[in-house]
Amino acid sequence: MEPRSYAVLLALASDDGQSQRQLSARLGIHRNVMVTVIDDLERRRLVKRLRHPDDRRAFAVTLTDKGRRLLPTLDESGRELDEEMSAALSANERATLRKLLQRMAAGAGLIPGVHPRMSDRG
Repeated sequence: MEPRSYAVLLALASDDGQSQRQLSARLGIHRNVMVTVIDDLERRRLVKRLRHPDDRRAFAVTLTDKGRRLLPTLDESGRELDEEMSAALSANERATLRKLLQRMAAGAGLIPGVHPRMSDRG
């Protein structure tokens, strides 16, 4: 799964029913690209679009049961990949790398919290 698709699933898991526009703003994904991402997730039956209760012109995007069940598997796959990629580093080196990557992401204007392992708790 592409990182931005995973980011959409994570965003919905924490705040389900966001509009496509809200997701686009929250994740820093251009609205035209967001439509394509959601189309793909909908085709895979991981999300569904419903008329937004506050704006009939907008759609609320919600996780399906299938999408919700897939998240723990994706989380575990991400942890395994992180561990595999950083296996040659000590715990201190991993912590330093995480902090440096967080600074780089912030400097590039990336939205914090999209990558599940890049939080301060990480």
